[in-house]
Amino acid sequence: LRGSRRGNSLEERENVQRAFINGVDKLVQNISMNEWRITHAHHNSFHLNESESILSKWRSIVESNGCHFVASTLFRDALSHSLAKDKGRRENVSREEYFDHLHTR
Repeated sequence: LRGSRRGNSLEERENVQRAFINGVDKLVQNISMNEWRITHAHHNSFHLNESESILSKWRSIVESNGCHFVASTLFRDALSHSLAKDKGRRENVSREEYFDHLHTR
């Protein structure tokens, strides 16, 4: 299950997060000990600084079925992440062009 592309407005971001949470709510129901279920939160799907109670709820549901709940976080290199995001906005941006726009004029 994956959240949709990042929305621009606060309302769009909240809708993406709500859809992600609703999807995971369904995903953790009726899980059995012999299966894996995996979800991936990206961009505005889920915010860790606001989600402790939601993660606790999912953990309780999963563990009540005799299963393990594993949560992990991946931190990307800040420069690589910034480059990747910027390349998504502009076509064919070289590393030099990217650094050039960072310098104050």
